[in-house]
Amino acid sequence: MIDGAYFTTHILYEIAKQAYHRVSSQVENKSHNDALVAVLFSTATLESYMSQAVFFAQMWSNRHPKIKVFAQFMGELESRDAGSSLKTKYYMAHWIICGTPLDRGKLTYQDFDLLVDMRNALMHLKPDKYNSQKIRKILSRLKNRKLIPDNLVPNYNPNIPEQRTVWVHYVSTATIAKWACNTAAEMIQEFWKNAPEEEIRQFFRIDANAGGYVPL
Repeated sequence: MIDGAYFTTHILYEIAKQAYHRVSSQVENKSHNDALVAVLFSTATLESYMSQAVFFAQMWSNRHPKIKVFAQFMGELESRDAGSSLKTKYYMAHWIICGTPLDRGKLTYQDFDLLVDMRNALMHLKPDKYNSQKIRKILSRLKNRKLIPDNLVPNYNPNIPEQRTVWVHYVSTATIAKWACNTAAEMIQEFWKNAPEEEIRQFFRIDANAGGYVPL
């Protein structure tokens, strides 16, 4: 194994986990900004991990033809100036490694999809009044996952003054923070674990250090 000092993605994941622990030590059901830190850094962990995996695949591309294809194709996606979406990267990585499309109906992928959408909404935050449909959809998906109370979504209507609030307050909780951390860890495992070749699974688990990402 290459010196663990190269595994810089762990720094981002530790920031996300530390943010969760700070939130979980506070008063339950209150809004805490550290939950947003967990969401953003969990997603950053996913971004960084894919770059890390590509880096190691490029170094050890001679170990297996699939590792070489992964290194070449994903390296091309990584190098494009405009960048490819995080969802596209993990979807294509699964296809290359496992030979099948990622099951979009699986809970792990649905959580990953939702986490990325939340990150995007936070990073491109707009006044609630001009973003209500997209945010209501995100909140509804969180409600269906039982990550926020049922009564929040019906009350979210930024066009009615007495019901107007900043939606990020709804997701600034320990429950959301823990879910974000776990989603990152689980997705890092998901895109390669069903590879039919043990050598491929070993490469990601050990050499690319996916085994170091464990749900809380």
